[in-house]
Amino acid sequence: MKYDRPSRLSDTEARLLSLAEHGYTFRPADAAEGVFDVLVDHLRQLRDRGLLRLEEGRMRKGVS
Repeated sequence: MKYDRPSRLSDTEARLLSLAEHGYTFRPADAAEGVFDVLVDHLRQLRDRGLLRLEEGRMRKGVS
């Protein structure tokens, strides 16, 4: 199912939620040096907004 993006999400946020929805595991090796920290910050912001939840060390799309 394609993730329908509410207008309040940026393209980056929508992409991250789509990846999480499909079970993608975000790893430091997947990002350039220094970029993984930025990615983690984006994921934490989505979690804080209730759009992702953290389970067993993994970020997943939240249940709305």
